[in-house]
Amino acid sequence: MPYTPGNAKNGAKLFKTRCAQCHTVEEGGANKVGPNLHGLFGRKTGQVEGFKYTEANKKAGITWSEDTLFDYLENPKKFIKGTSMAFAGFKKEKERNDVIAHLKDPFTSTQPLFPRQFFKFLLCVFPNFKNFIHEMIVPVRCFTCGKVVGNKWELYLELLEKDYSDGDALDAMGLKRYCCRRMIMTHVDLIEKLLQYNPQEKALSA
Repeated sequence: MPYTPGNAKNGAKLFKTRCAQCHTVEEGGANKVGPNLHGLFGRKTGQVEGFKYTEANKKAGITWSEDTLFDYLENPKKFIKGTSMAFAGFKKEKERNDVIAHLKDPFTSTQPLFPRQFFKFLLCVFPNFKNFIHEMIVPVRCFTCGKVVGNKWELYLELLEKDYSDGDALDAMGLKRYCCRRMIMTHVDLIEKLLQYNPQEKALSA
């Protein structure tokens, strides 16, 4: 049975409890027990730089799509014989659909809304952009775990200007928990989306 759109919110919970201990999703995120999943869709198996794959993964030649990931997540060891992935799989179709919906969500870092280069471009072209950020309501407490992370925006922007990757910048800020890192990444993407929002264009297309 092919993939059908699932519940991204429920998928985020499943990913946090059953996947995040082995995988990161942000651009530049570290390889852990499993490879970083940024840019997953459209990528072939065994392609993440710096991750030590089995020969089975390297030679599988599978391109990750919603449907191939749906089949893989049911039983990874059966789908790619010889894979080192120890996860037994999501046996329920709904859970697989939900996790994939989460990974496809534009606010999940596997598919950023806009390139980070655009965000860095704004810093160069608009001198008051940092002031605009500070005037916004910036979250200082993680929505998921409740940890007080403080206002990390100025430091995050400075690190981006110094050509840090997203993952390295989040590490430098001391954000280790997946939920705290995702909160920062989500708000960066949201700001980028708001800055490109054109209500007149939206009205014309309605």
